[in-house]
Amino acid sequence: MGHAVTYAGDNDLPIPPALAAQSVAAAEDEHRPAAVLVRDALEHHLASLRTAVRDQPGRRTPAEAAARLRKMRKGNTLPAGVTI
Repeated sequence: MGHAVTYAGDNDLPIPPALAAQSVAAAEDEHRPAAVLVRDALEHHLASLRTAVRDQPGRRTPAEAAARLRKMRKGNTLPAGVTI
C-alpha cells in the first residue's frame, strides 16, 4: 500500500509505504486524520530546528545584538576636538 501526501498545487511529498502505514496506524490510534498527524509532526520538527539554531551559544536576537553594540560603544568616544 503506497501513499503520497498531496497538498494544494504541485507539491507531492512521497512517503515510503512502511512509514505511511505507521502514520496511518498512529493517526487511527489518536482518532484523527493522518494528514493532521503528519502536519503536526512536521510543525513540531521545524519548531525544534528553529529553537536549536536560536539557542546556539553566542547566537543573539537582533535586539540583543544592538544592545550589545550600544554597550560596547559606551566610553569609546573621543574628547571634543580630538581626531584619529
